[in-house]
Amino acid sequence: ELADGFGNTTRALLDLTQKSGSAKPFEAIRVAALGFDPRWLVGAGASAPRIEFLGMTSPQKVYIEDPYIDGRVYDPQGVEEVLFNGEKLPIPKGTDLYFGRVAGPLDSGTQTIKVTARNSAGDSSTNSLTLLVKLPTELQSNQQLAVALPDFEVIGEAGSEAVSANMKTNLVGVISERNRFTLVESDRLSEVFVEQRIGFSEASQTRYQPGVHRRLTTADLVLDGELIVRRNSLQLAIYIVDVKTGSIEGIVDVMGAGRTETILRDMAIGISRKLEQRYPEIYGEVIAVKPRVLTNLSTGDDVHRNMEAIAFKKGEEVFYGDRSYGTDYYPLDGRLFFSRVLSNYSEVQPLPENPVTEPIEVGDRVRVR
Repeated sequence: ELADGFGNTTRALLDLTQKSGSAKPFEAIRVAALGFDPRWLVGAGASAPRIEFLGMTSPQKVYIEDPYIDGRVYDPQGVEEVLFNGEKLPIPKGTDLYFGRVAGPLDSGTQTIKVTARNSAGDSSTNSLTLLVKLPTELQSNQQLAVALPDFEVIGEAGSEAVSANMKTNLVGVISERNRFTLVESDRLSEVFVEQRIGFSEASQTRYQPGVHRRLTTADLVLDGELIVRRNSLQLAIYIVDVKTGSIEGIVDVMGAGRTETILRDMAIGISRKLEQRYPEIYGEVIAVKPRVLTNLSTGDDVHRNMEAIAFKKGEEVFYGDRSYGTDYYPLDGRLFFSRVLSNYSEVQPLPENPVTEPIEVGDRVRVR
């Protein structure tokens, strides 16, 4: 109802029912009353804000506990407020807005993300995104093979025990630097090996009973060594003993001329690399990638990260990984992103056919060390 300056009134009944496919933002009628300044009577908008999730559709599988959700809210009357799972987002008012938010931490199973938007007329709408959360196994250092190093049996010249100690020190240092195995430097099982050598005299004859000796070690492998010291050369043979079975899995040996620290370190590097070849790295297919730089769509600012994070799949298991690289960051294109990088996750490197200067893409095959 509208009244003019002379007291004349105009009444009208507005039908604001919106039919499917109709997109009228408002209804209007002309005032029929007398007056010098006829006006328009404008009804409230019948259409509520439109909410879209970018790059994700229900049900969306995710392999992290805190996925990054981005989307868009549109309304020609102006968006006044956007709620993400009940929390008001700090975004400016406008007719076409983008938002980005980390959801979580989420538990495994089916989870629902709800976004509600309200326009200037007070109309609101809600859109939901169903997430199928499958949290992966964390591949951390405590899941690496644990290795114990007894004192090496020394054969050769008098006074060679000092060379044996230096050899072991170098081997411990190199294995630690390469971060492929967890070292158990002092172990009761090592004493058992030393005692058994007295009876067998050669490290190659060392045996033990898994049922009896298993409780003496926390290691998965024991590197039982035999060091042969001659006047102008060194030879180190490592017998890899599988603690679970009690058997010798293989023999790795290296030789070096001279007795300098350089030779000892080179021999240690050779042993370490041969050990890594015997127990190869994990390979998997990349199923999700997080870029080095992530744009905050609500502010337009870049949130910088120093690492590139991925999720990769090996068989039916899913693992985390991350690595540094020196190329430009990925554009934000709707791909499933990580929302954070944890430094204690294993480093991920590309295979030789994927140079380190190239970004890792979904579908690439990677190895983890």
